[in-house]
Amino acid sequence: SITYSFELKPKWGDLPKNPLSKAEKVMCRHCIQQYQKLRMGKVKEISQFCPIQLFGDSKSQLTALMALFQTPQNNFVFRVNGEHRNINEMRELPFPWDKAVILEELTDLCDAEMAAEFMHSTLSHTEQSILLLVLQALQHSHILDLLKHIQNVSDIDRKSV
Repeated sequence: SITYSFELKPKWGDLPKNPLSKAEKVMCRHCIQQYQKLRMGKVKEISQFCPIQLFGDSKSQLTALMALFQTPQNNFVFRVNGEHRNINEMRELPFPWDKAVILEELTDLCDAEMAAEFMHSTLSHTEQSILLLVLQALQHSHILDLLKHIQNVSDIDRKSV
């Protein structure tokens, strides 16, 4: 049998408590680093993924996940039987969910307007299905709530995480 897995690296879910620069007052560390990586030539484009959105409400989480699908960099990894695969291979997987089911499930998680916008995105049917599964897993597991709590009470310097 084939096992598909997805690794999501949520990063730090808030603005710094003690900002070191003006940028850190309005942008999270991950977003600031995107500009630095672009300037240094480490990435070809800035990821639209923002960890703060991932730790937000369902609509914000959906926006964050869509950004991860479009520019995953190393924050969203796809594997088949434990082997790292190019994210483009994921787009070709057959997936049994009907678009009406996806729309209904997303409407329950977010709202009708956001679900309709999502359905008209450039994501493939398979990507939409997988994104919905990831969103449902995040919502039902409450893992992001737990992680945010740990981040808020942690004495660990955020730059060492």
